[in-house]
Amino acid sequence: MQKTLIIYKSETGFTQKYAKWLSNELSCDICDLKVCSKDKVNNYDILIYGGGIYAGQINGFKDFKNMVPSDKKLILFMTGATPIDESDTIQKAFDTNLTKDEQNKIPHFYAASGLNYEKMSFKHKMMMKGLILMLKNKQPEFCEIISKSFDASDFSYLDGLVECVRGM
Repeated sequence: MQKTLIIYKSETGFTQKYAKWLSNELSCDICDLKVCSKDKVNNYDILIYGGGIYAGQINGFKDFKNMVPSDKKLILFMTGATPIDESDTIQKAFDTNLTKDEQNKIPHFYAASGLNYEKMSFKHKMMMKGLILMLKNKQPEFCEIISKSFDASDFSYLDGLVECVRGM
């Protein structure tokens, strides 16, 4: 059986929640990117990376890619407050973070999560405030949703990822 490691970076807890759910479902190891090392990843065949989307960037993904040997099987999951049915917005985030070649080689998945203003950094709170002001007249319903904390996490968003790992 191939050894699998889930590496994640989580600012407000949503990505960590998904990483723990995956670890339990797949009976594999888990590691916060802050304490993960190149030596550790070398002991695994499959590496799953999870990060939240912040200002269009997958949190920590560049650092993760820099520590991964080219012979490893990679899977990516991204979490965010974007509703799961906003496929164009989600695809744009993947296009920003993965080249077309990487999108073809690296299975990638999105799991809707939410917002947690209580755990959010000041910087991210200000970014959210700016976004709300920018969209206030164009998308008032959306602004109402993102103006407060909410949790849309659901294990079923991981079904495709779990199936992908089991098929490797």
